[in-house]
Amino acid sequence: MFTNKVTVTIKKDKKYLRYIQIIRQYDNSLSMAQIKDAMDKGEAVFGFDPKNNPIIQNGKDNSGIYLEESFIKTLRLLKKAGADMTVMDGSRECTEFSKVSSSKENTEKLIEQLFDARDETTVFSVIAKLKKAAKKSVSNRTMIIESLMKYSEQTRFTHLKSLVIPSINEIVIGNEKQYADFYIAKIDHGDSAEAYYAIEGYAKIMQKTSYDYLVEMLLSRKLDMECEALIVCELSNLSNQPFDKGSPYEKREWKDEDLKLADIEKWRNDGYPDGKGYEEPVTHKCLEHPNTPEEKIYAELNNRLKKRREQRKDKAHPAYWLIQADEPDIETIKNKINPPANYLDFLMKASPLNVEMNLKDYGVVSLYGAHNLIDGQIGYSIVPETENKTNDWPKDYIAIATCEANPFCIDVSQEDSPVYYAVHGMDEWTFDMAFETLMLFLKALK
Repeated sequence: MFTNKVTVTIKKDKKYLRYIQIIRQYDNSLSMAQIKDAMDKGEAVFGFDPKNNPIIQNGKDNSGIYLEESFIKTLRLLKKAGADMTVMDGSRECTEFSKVSSSKENTEKLIEQLFDARDETTVFSVIAKLKKAAKKSVSNRTMIIESLMKYSEQTRFTHLKSLVIPSINEIVIGNEKQYADFYIAKIDHGDSAEAYYAIEGYAKIMQKTSYDYLVEMLLSRKLDMECEALIVCELSNLSNQPFDKGSPYEKREWKDEDLKLADIEKWRNDGYPDGKGYEEPVTHKCLEHPNTPEEKIYAELNNRLKKRREQRKDKAHPAYWLIQADEPDIETIKNKINPPANYLDFLMKASPLNVEMNLKDYGVVSLYGAHNLIDGQIGYSIVPETENKTNDWPKDYIAIATCEANPFCIDVSQEDSPVYYAVHGMDEWTFDMAFETLMLFLKALK
């Protein structure tokens, strides 16, 4: 591998004693004082000469091949330990062993692969690696961001011009205002998809200083409805003004009245004051202070959902909540379904509100809550539009959750019913027991 005399210099840091230990395992003729002194002075700490190396490895074979392998192993151990090294093979730097140079070189190679990619699979694979590299190396972050921005302009795959932007949005952070021109150009001149993702990125880097531009774009009505709806949501999130409250969750379903243009114009004229935010859904005390075995399962389920709630930006449409059910919803359920006591207890104390969770061997499961349980029976026990009972559906079964439209059900005639599962589109419903009890089903949700 090496052709000339190799020298290794190492910057001294807090872990220098570990570096000394690794070096002396390779060459114990070097004293700790010698190594430390070389680090202090920025001189070569140790080295390897493929043409002339008299080192004897504790009586073992001291052939050139063995010694070179031992030297390379030492370099790798030092790099793994975090040593900031410069390894020179004569006048050539061996970048694969240099802490900073290696990272930069790898990033440059990835960027080159990105621009040379001839298929989308390669593009997304390289972008995923660049996102990881950006998190690991602050020094390379700027190069990665600027390269992705350049790629979004120059890519041969036209539709990727927009799909690259969400990856850029993941990497940039608040107050990186130097990237504002990129986002503004995408909003002003890109297609609707580019503009949509660029609105997210612009709001992220500009924070409250985004107000003037975003409000101007909203009031000008130059963008399509989804982009305008997103602007309202971003303004609401940044200001705690609930402009998006009561509007549809799906932005493509918004109408002109959902934009609250008059309210937003008044807000601008008032100097963009912060609002009071959104009220959180009402939760039952048992989620924090459970008493019964069932309440402990509800509390555990709630704890799994907390992180997802905290990460969710859309406060106008709460999700991943277990809430205290409204009394009118419970009365309707009692009258129309008459569920068993254990399921009714779950709905009253921990009713799922827009909750999706993973279930091993099944996939993503959507849970019905007290507010949508009755409507959730449509297409299963109830024929859509007519509200008549489905002939081939067991009369005592209700769907409590779905996985890709496949229902999880309980038998309301049983006090502690198993949870059954069926696959839709099979000409007739065939139910298999998925869990022996409702509580085991809830415990399995992650």
